[in-house]
Amino acid sequence: MGKFYIDDDLKVAIYYSDEIKKIIDYEDSKISSIYRGRVKKVSKTMNCAFVDIGLEKDGYLDLSNTWKDINETDEILVQIKKVPEREKSEKLTMELSFSGKYIVYFPERKFIKFSKLLGKKEKDELLKFAKEKNIKGVLFRSNAKAKYTQNIVDEYFSLKKIADKILLKKNLRPTPKELYFDNSLKSFIRDNYKKDDIIISNNKDLFSGEEDYEVEYDSGFKIIYNIELLEEYKSLFNKKIELLGGANIVIEKTESLYAIDVNSSNYDVGNTVEENIYKVNELAAREIVRQIKLRNLSGIIIIDFINMNDLKNREKLLKLLKKSLSKDDSRSEVYGFTRLGLVEIGRKNLGSELKNKLGK
Repeated sequence: MGKFYIDDDLKVAIYYSDEIKKIIDYEDSKISSIYRGRVKKVSKTMNCAFVDIGLEKDGYLDLSNTWKDINETDEILVQIKKVPEREKSEKLTMELSFSGKYIVYFPERKFIKFSKLLGKKEKDELLKFAKEKNIKGVLFRSNAKAKYTQNIVDEYFSLKKIADKILLKKNLRPTPKELYFDNSLKSFIRDNYKKDDIIISNNKDLFSGEEDYEVEYDSGFKIIYNIELLEEYKSLFNKKIELLGGANIVIEKTESLYAIDVNSSNYDVGNTVEENIYKVNELAAREIVRQIKLRNLSGIIIIDFINMNDLKNREKLLKLLKKSLSKDDSRSEVYGFTRLGLVEIGRKNLGSELKNKLGK
């Protein structure tokens, strides 16, 4: 049984089961929000457009994957697919999508796609089911199973109804205007809630009338008052993370990437030096993946593991990273070792990096 702790004063939600498994900062999250915007400028040299969506900066729309002709002053529907780091603009897309627990619905598409976590048998069953029910423009998520077919149908038509209403507003006024806000807290609960889980919240209005979840209201709950949560929450912002046996990892952010360094210290469990080094790197790799997910690190991630001479150990380490990241909510790619012996990872942006809401 897991517990969702929701501190609405901090706008932080945590899924906890022996340790923090997942965490989200749901304050001012605009990723997946949809706007009716006005094209301010089209740059042919950059193959992009800048769109006024009513925010401080005009959004950036890459035209390389856009199937429609875009001209200045056009009024278009766009969705935020990436939030900015520092002073950059929101990155936009014209391919609108609506996420549910079982599917992601694309109202202007006809394809049927599948999560990479679904097996061949599951994909074949879902493809047959989609054709029978005339379901189109969907990506089946890892939660989608043949036994949930009625849930999938219900969700499909629910998302389609939302999408149809938004598409009808394309040519209305005023412009710019936000037309759809994806409630990141409710999405977080929806995607991760399991039977027998409990939600503990200090705001009784967040789940008012909600019958699908077991919710406990605790007006006195705060992360800062819960020692178990507090120490682990604070550790997510530490530069140095201590591992069992004396090893550690150090995470540093630069202008263009995240650099992670693995140090062995006095760690000693192997029969040989090479075996000892691999054990340290294996332990570090598991914690690095956990930190990447919890801190929501994205973009280029470079890891300096302790150098290994055995090529089989290198391959084992890369397999471990790929397997661990395959269960990530975001799309990640492990590119392997560079000539300098560094591991390079790319991770898709899923919102801003986790911020410390308690201060130092």
